[in-house]
Amino acid sequence: QGFFRCGPTSVAAIRSGQVFLKHDVPFLFAEVNNDKVYWQRKCDGTFGVVHVEKNVVGHCISTKAVGSDQRIDITNLYKHPLGSTEMCTAYETAVRHGLKRCAYPLPCPEDVVCEVSLKGDGPWVGRDAVLCINLRNKCSSPRTVTFYSQAAATFYTGIRKTFLRRDQSCIELKPSECRPLDWTLTYDEYKEHLVDHASLMLNLFGHVAQTKQVLATQYGFRLRTPDLVLA
Repeated sequence: QGFFRCGPTSVAAIRSGQVFLKHDVPFLFAEVNNDKVYWQRKCDGTFGVVHVEKNVVGHCISTKAVGSDQRIDITNLYKHPLGSTEMCTAYETAVRHGLKRCAYPLPCPEDVVCEVSLKGDGPWVGRDAVLCINLRNKCSSPRTVTFYSQAAATFYTGIRKTFLRRDQSCIELKPSECRPLDWTLTYDEYKEHLVDHASLMLNLFGHVAQTKQVLATQYGFRLRTPDLVLA
């Protein structure tokens, strides 16, 4: 209603998709139930969708435990389990009361999938940061991928402070092949550029020669700091 705020909103209303209730239920419902959409600027200045990551928004909703510093996961209070009948009913309720979930047709089939994961306990401040990039060819024909990566130091808001490194490679994938690739950012590359919470961002993008499919994914992570033990 013209104010920048976040609630007070009924958590039960968010969980059940009752977006007609006050205050800011549509906004909060969208915050915990959403897709991540990647856009690319075309030669004529317009934008087109090149990739959609489904149901990646609204995980690990947390609060502090009573009487300790432990994290309590309260995701189940805000949304039903993914794919459940209750989740479908909540979506239907939200749509019935005016909320729209956009469908983005992709320009070509997504034969090649790119995923990023941490190795072990994840990277620590003072050490090299090592991630695992998994490229998977889902089709029965070979694919040639031209692959670009950009690493950046970011503020806690996700805004980039500075680029740390850019790489380019060409990868040949056999039919149905899954190729794990180690990606390393050295301590010397990031040590002078860390800001809020030692946050880093890895952007991956590229294209498949045979189909013109555009690959795009973004992976934000933090460097862990050593535990402080008071004896």
